[in-house]
Amino acid sequence: MCIFEIDTKADIWSFGILAIELATGTAPYHKYPPMKVLIMTLQNEPPTLDICAEDRDQYKQYSKTFRKLIEQCLQKNPADRPTAKQLLKHDFFKKAKDRSYIAKYLALKFQDRKKMEEKTVNRRKPTSVRAVRVSDSGEWTFSSGSDGENASGNETTVNDDLANKIKQLENQTVKNIGDLIEKNESLAKSNLSSNEGTSQTASDDITTAVKELSTDDNQVLKFTLRIRNAQGDLHDIKFEFNKATETVPDVVSEMVSANLIDERDAQPVTSTMTKLVENPSLSTATFALKSYVDPSQPSDDKLLIGFAQLSLNT
Repeated sequence: MCIFEIDTKADIWSFGILAIELATGTAPYHKYPPMKVLIMTLQNEPPTLDICAEDRDQYKQYSKTFRKLIEQCLQKNPADRPTAKQLLKHDFFKKAKDRSYIAKYLALKFQDRKKMEEKTVNRRKPTSVRAVRVSDSGEWTFSSGSDGENASGNETTVNDDLANKIKQLENQTVKNIGDLIEKNESLAKSNLSSNEGTSQTASDDITTAVKELSTDDNQVLKFTLRIRNAQGDLHDIKFEFNKATETVPDVVSEMVSANLIDERDAQPVTSTMTKLVENPSLSTATFALKSYVDPSQPSDDKLLIGFAQLSLNT
């Protein structure tokens, strides 16, 4: 497996997954435990819209442009994914609606607000009308008035003020995303140049923090399970365990669900892992597997035949 530095290209992958989830209502591989999702993501082809479909044509209504957008975001090689600026030039975003469309369909309509306010006025004081005004600072103020002419005048004030408020909302609903990205990139470059002189200090601080974390009870432990697969080949299963948020049985259960270990071996793996968690100084432990049954080849704890080895990485 190739190791890549985590950068903004990881956000582009996340955007592709989010696009699938928004379109289908579920994320790819959502039915599986986290560890199996990780393995499937690494081994399988990148997810598509149809990976969540229960029927063949369930998501056929989505355009080729949208599918192409997802495909470009979910390239396994980060270098093949577009940048955020390049993504904004995609045909999918060029066809997006403008701010007036969003204000019309996402903001409360003026008539709906008017009806809501009329109901509030009637409940508060049936014999008089309260004028509702929006100040320049955005605060809502209520003032008493009398029936008849004052009520009519106040109603006009309410309508005018609310109309102006809605207009302001329309102008503020959608900001220029391109400008925001350019500002963020400029800020990032500025921060990078200003931090060059202190990079060594930051590195030392991080090293110190890591050392402190290693003595904390909530540390993340890294394990390697060396075990033979069904074909008899030795392979290493590397995984992490967070003492603060996870339990040993849960982690072992995920490995069983992902078909990384035999269900019959869950108990000895759990027992051995618990010993290492409680006593890290043991470092490594070898244990017998309950699933091993082969009369033609006797067990051997040195060759790990019928045995497995769990190590705590330091």
